[in-house]
Amino acid sequence: MANSFYTAYQAVFSAVKAVLDYVPAVPGVPSVPAHDGEPMIPEVPGVPASGVAKTVFVGENFALTPDTPVVLMDASSSSVKPLEMGAGLEVTVRMNLLVLVRESAPEDWFDGIIDVMGDVVDAILANRTLSGAVQDIYPTNFAPGSISYRCKTFYGGQVTLEAVLYFEP
Repeated sequence: MANSFYTAYQAVFSAVKAVLDYVPAVPGVPSVPAHDGEPMIPEVPGVPASGVAKTVFVGENFALTPDTPVVLMDASSSSVKPLEMGAGLEVTVRMNLLVLVRESAPEDWFDGIIDVMGDVVDAILANRTLSGAVQDIYPTNFAPGSISYRCKTFYGGQVTLEAVLYFEP
């Protein structure tokens, strides 16, 4: 069965979401020695927090909470060109990430807005192939500021990403 363009294209967005989506830490549980005829219960190690923010696709419902920023993912125009006649395609997948951090203006943009946006970029740069979903992904724009969305003003900014995907039909 041939690969589906939709599946390859959508996998890029799912991989970015997986990298950014915040997962809270799970504390470890210490072992319990054997006692009163009960066997020993082994230690369960904790899992550290991962990701940066609640990540959703534009159009999904979301709530901005004080402890978790929201990243809205929006597809942008993606160029497609042949690698060679009759073969695969090189797709430049473009997406805008709207990083909504808070609803009030920050006292210090570098401590409260830009640091969160930097965490988004760092998370992407830590895995530039998105575990094999693309050949490379990189930021092309980093713009802190206010964002109007659904008739509300949020403070955060926009990070634009481009990913190179080789698609074989």
